[in-house]
Amino acid sequence: MFTIRQILVWMRHGDTDRSIARAGLMGRRKLGLLRQQAAQRDWLDPRRPLPEDAEMAVAL
Repeated sequence: MFTIRQILVWMRHGDTDRSIARAGLMGRRKLGLLRQQAAQRDWLDPRRPLPEDAEMAVAL
């Protein structure tokens, strides 16, 4: 969950899937899927707190 949480932070800061993939955290295809799911659940809004680990585990 730490990696996913870190990726969500990078996405909230505006980093692209390509730049996150270059960092070696996850591949671009999986990042695209994660971004879609996070957008549907409103996890990318920086004004809201990040979801708890349990919520992420159930959703993903």
